[in-house]
Amino acid sequence: MFNYIHYITKQTEEHNFDNISRTEAYLNYYSQHPEIEWAFLASIVSRNAGWNMTDLKLPMFQLLLGKTSCDKLFLTYEEANARIFADAYPQLLIYALSKKEKRPLFFLLKYFNVSQYMKNEWIHFWESKQKTRLVMALIVNEQHIIENPIIQKHSVFRELPYRMQNRLKLNAVLLPTITGKLYGSYTKDFTKLHRRIELGKTIYSLLFQQHIYKQCYQFSKQIPHM
Repeated sequence: MFNYIHYITKQTEEHNFDNISRTEAYLNYYSQHPEIEWAFLASIVSRNAGWNMTDLKLPMFQLLLGKTSCDKLFLTYEEANARIFADAYPQLLIYALSKKEKRPLFFLLKYFNVSQYMKNEWIHFWESKQKTRLVMALIVNEQHIIENPIIQKHSVFRELPYRMQNRLKLNAVLLPTITGKLYGSYTKDFTKLHRRIELGKTIYSLLFQQHIYKQCYQFSKQIPHM
């Protein structure tokens, strides 16, 4: 058991280094475990987070809003995505280990402070293989993970840099394709928990439409996230 805990901890810390490593980790995991559709969704959302963070480094934003304000919002985005990864990636690894051992190892979730809600959902998935239900559970869980420590705590979401990104719809989640065609969705009031959950569910339903999925997955595999 302690070997598993050490392995999961080490892997999570290594891949939680930055936005690029998180995006790659999600995609690589999905490539090995395609039944866990949330991992591909997470890789796409993580790419979008990286693009939003990059926007804040553009001269236009630096000039209009000031470097200090842009850096503050950048670090808040980084913290939010790191917290989600720290919660979700151990769950993914425990499922992968369960597959390898051919027995459920979800008792390990308690060592990573994963909610009882998600423990129940993983057990249900192990028994039922209901992919969509697991995706919905993970969407709900991960948005709750960041609600109090990030969204409610940080005043940055009430300040000008975020409000400008929000007004310009730069916080939209886009689904890039190898043909260059873009799909995606946008929601106002992203600081509201139910809005973020709704957006996650909308993006998931778009992403796994067959014609979008194939092109988006091809883009993700062929175009490195930088």
